Amino acid sequence: MDLRYYRERAKVELIKLVKNNIGRLFTPLETLLMTLESQKLLPSTWKAFEPFGGYGLWTVPDYIDRVQSLDIVELDDRIYKGLVKTYKNNPRVNTYHCDCMKFMSETTNSYNFVIVDCPLNMSYKSFLPPLFKLLEPGAVMLLTLPLSTFVHFDDVSVGLTRLSPVPPALIFPWARNVDAGFAAVIMPQDC
Repeated sequence: MDLRYYRERAKVELIKLVKNNIGRLFTPLETLLMTLESQKLLPSTWKAFEPFGGYGLWTVPDYIDRVQSLDIVELDDRIYKGLVKTYKNNPRVNTYHCDCMKFMSETTNSYNFVIVDCPLNMSYKSFLPPLFKLLEPGAVMLLTLPLSTFVHFDDVSVGLTRLSPVPPALIFPWARNVDAGFAAVIMPQDC
């Protein structure tokens, strides 16, 4: 197991400790999920997918209790070992050690909740079309984007709409931290 896993684990445990002592402290993702829930935009039963799973320590804990099933893909050998260690006892979580593009081209699964927490320098142009094919009607997809793109979020919306086989019902920005935010993409119910 590499040292990065234990450092990340320690950070997550520290955040949990602070949250438990303060009480009502929410991560940006938890706040976004509460907002989507209040607008009745979240699926009732979640079939979730994270194509860039990492160790599964940062976004997954914010929604793991809501999922019926979760497929997490991680390519890096060392990181994948940490991912397996984190979720080996959770029967709802399936981990895959492969390239996410290969996984998306071979899977027969479909999803109604997807978080794409990818490297900020990645191009979505080749990645999104195969991902859109895996989405169920009404699916919620959250994409990590550099915060600098939020200045021109209309361009982001137009680009996402062009890459989607069916125009999304709703696209809106959500700040995450000083470097990045989420683009929340809600697919129409009748696609």
